[in-house]
Amino acid sequence: MVNMDITVIAERPKVMPQAPRIKSRIAEVLKVDSDRISVKATTNENLGALGRAEGIACFAVATVS
Repeated sequence: MVNMDITVIAERPKVMPQAPRIKSRIAEVLKVDSDRISVKATTNENLGALGRAEGIACFAVATVS
């Protein structure tokens, strides 16, 4: 794996305080350096089920070689 970009969509809980721990754990599981992992978070601006805090979504894109 060259790198991985992860985006978490959630109104709550706040994700960014946990981002370093998430990044570290994913790097450990994938057996890569944590600098190859990017974790960021956003909200759905109160729109739809995610915006009503009825769920959490996550998108991950990995570049492999």
